[in-house]
Amino acid sequence: MVDQELLDEEWKELILEALSIGLTPAEIRTFLQENLALNEVAK
Repeated sequence: MVDQELLDEEWKELILEALSIGLTPAEIRTFLQENLALNEVAK
């Protein structure tokens, strides 16, 4: 089982990194939604 807090921490780091390279919140949201969709397919 995946540790949810560890997972949340990884997402936060990814989001901060995306912001630091100049992605907009809308672009980040799209990226996260695509990732979540891929994760669902992978299950």
